Amino acid sequence: MSIGTEVIGRTNKTIQDKLEQIDFFQDQIVLVDDERSLFDQAIFRLDKDLLGEIQIVNRALDDVKDAFQDRISVGCRTDLFWRVTGFTAGTGDDDDAYQFTCTKLAAGGYAQVGVGTSVLILNPATDELAQFPLNEYNSEQEGRPQASFFGFDPRNFYGLRYYNEPYALDIGDTFITAFIGTMALGGNTVTVMQPVGAGTSDVLEVGDIISANKEGVFTATTKITGITTGLVDLRNSPNKVGIASTLQFVNILTVDNAAGASVESPEPDGTFVTFRVIGDPANIVDTGRQKYRFPDVSITPESGIGTYQVSGWNKDPFLMQDVGIMKTDTCGIGVSIALDNTGNPDAEQDWNPNLHGFVVEYDSRGEPAAGPVEPPNVGSGRCFWPVGFSTRPMMTGSTPADEGDVRNGVEESDFSSLYQDLPTCATEDATITTLIGISSTKEQDIRGQGTNRANKVLAVNGLRIQRNELSIRIWSMRQGISKLNDEFEELEALQAYIGITTVQNLLDD
Repeated sequence: MSIGTEVIGRTNKTIQDKLEQIDFFQDQIVLVDDERSLFDQAIFRLDKDLLGEIQIVNRALDDVKDAFQDRISVGCRTDLFWRVTGFTAGTGDDDDAYQFTCTKLAAGGYAQVGVGTSVLILNPATDELAQFPLNEYNSEQEGRPQASFFGFDPRNFYGLRYYNEPYALDIGDTFITAFIGTMALGGNTVTVMQPVGAGTSDVLEVGDIISANKEGVFTATTKITGITTGLVDLRNSPNKVGIASTLQFVNILTVDNAAGASVESPEPDGTFVTFRVIGDPANIVDTGRQKYRFPDVSITPESGIGTYQVSGWNKDPFLMQDVGIMKTDTCGIGVSIALDNTGNPDAEQDWNPNLHGFVVEYDSRGEPAAGPVEPPNVGSGRCFWPVGFSTRPMMTGSTPADEGDVRNGVEESDFSSLYQDLPTCATEDATITTLIGISSTKEQDIRGQGTNRANKVLAVNGLRIQRNELSIRIWSMRQGISKLNDEFEELEALQAYIGITTVQNLLDD
């Protein structure tokens, strides 16, 4: 037998072996995934029970919030106040003069006026000037926790925090990463509110599909078209991963659709927007490849050779770790869960646990500029009860002020005329008192069932450990399929080359 014929025969045999191995792995994945489904069902039931208990408490907190808002709506309280937005020092016999702007309470903080980290207001309770931190970050810096939430009574929601990793994703799930971001209205760039080097930047690629959990940001399927870096102030970001200085290098993503709504960090209501990135399924799952069969060297069109493969056979099954709060539609998610009442933002984020405690960025002098890396601050969020004020801002005369109204040239002697007392409302006050009592009882209940609830969490995490072992097996076989497909392509190319007449003649010479 000639060398050419022998080489072709061995190549065809190897190709067939690869195809048979792929078929074997695909069959095994289906079998193991069916075995995993039993644990999926058990985990789902326990998660649903725990989530149901939590939702009862959170709904009670929301009921109180609605009652406070109803009190504002009927006119017994207001969420407006006078903020100092200008000042003119007096000269001679003239007194100091202030500019006041009617401002609405904002849990997310207030826009900076001039230079400084504080908001100066005319206190509705005292008719005297009072200074508060501009936002929650400044509250922490000043050692006055939650002082920026004046006019609110913030309460922490309860939730189930999950930790998820690539190997645990369902077959066909193309999730890549998630992060808190910002975006300008009409702009086509997304700022990742996390330092470069903390992990997320390692998995982002041009062509990935990006979405936001705020309605109206993207009205059509949107893809990443470019990835650059830039300096951004991350002090107002809840994710303290790698933050050690004011400005940090972050990823700036160019996308192919303009934003239909702006995204701030935080939003005016104190929440944060999550951006999710997934791989284009067309690039990850291939269902249109062609198979070679031995000993027949003809090409037989068959589909499915790429089914169940992962994007890159050497992809790390544990990175990135996704941290989020479980919702009704995500029961059963995660490699582990934990009860949460931290009040941290309900914003899904990714990070690299391998970098925990490490500095990820240095300045030009070799000094640490970002780090050490810490886990993302992910929680169930807060419920902001709008307590408001019992006096409302007034224009001149008997005209109530609306948000955005301005009074100029106000002297200190005029301060007492800037607010007017609001009527009392016994019915609304009684409703609030009743609902606060109900919510307190439900909070005590969920805290008081420690042993029972802790056992449920231990049980469902134990089930997850068993499921994780099956998931790892599936992941390894999916990686095997990806590697075999790469080898298949190489053999396919080789077969084409040795089939060329000139090459075959040389081999047979």
